[in-house]
Amino acid sequence: MRAHWILILAVALAGAGCGDDDGGADGDASVGIDAPACSPAATLYLNRSGGTYTAGDPNDATTNTSSVVNGSATLTAWAGGDPLWNEVVTCVQGKLAAYGVAVTDVDPGALRHTEIVISGSDSDAVNPGSSGIQWIAPGGCSRIDNTIGFVFAPTPGSVFGVHCDNALQAFASTAGLEMVTNCEDILSSQQCGEKAFRDTDSPCGFNTPATCTCDPDQTPPAPTTQNSHQRMLALYGPPCP
Repeated sequence: MRAHWILILAVALAGAGCGDDDGGADGDASVGIDAPACSPAATLYLNRSGGTYTAGDPNDATTNTSSVVNGSATLTAWAGGDPLWNEVVTCVQGKLAAYGVAVTDVDPGALRHTEIVISGSDSDAVNPGSSGIQWIAPGGCSRIDNTIGFVFAPTPGSVFGVHCDNALQAFASTAGLEMVTNCEDILSSQQCGEKAFRDTDSPCGFNTPATCTCDPDQTPPAPTTQNSHQRMLALYGPPCP
């Protein structure tokens, strides 16, 4: 079993179904049958305002309760300004466009959602003594909904891609995905160019290949690779048309 929360050092269900419209009742063109509304399988809220979060389990994004917070933590707002923030949001939306995940930077309030706080605070605000960590989020071998992850950007600079990828790694951790060694995959801590949820079998592990911690099929032997794109599709389905 993986640790309940994951730290990344500063180095760099099926989705909701979309009903088919049958075009109306047979033999009566005047009677229409509405297709069921297509709703995303999950809502991802990118929070740049910070806030106060308290320790607790189960996680609850609607009440700012998190299993990875030590006691209580107050995080400052994003310090990168509007233009850079808009690039981060657009980047996250683009890299999740193939899945049934709605991405917003407007607080959904009481609606169940996954929240990723991208803060100007350092990581020791959440976990004292952990300065320099890029992100912290709940993790395991299954999808955790209505939860909170944290990305730390005390010096955001001008490179939106790093914050985008860190937010996606934190979100993927809450979905039950694990890190891989393929540096072109979102789930890699290494840098070698544009990252995405790659549709390829990538070796599990951080810097060197290792047996995967999680086995989505529950059939031994344990896998040694993860296809992050197919895992995301299995968890969230495709986007609404």
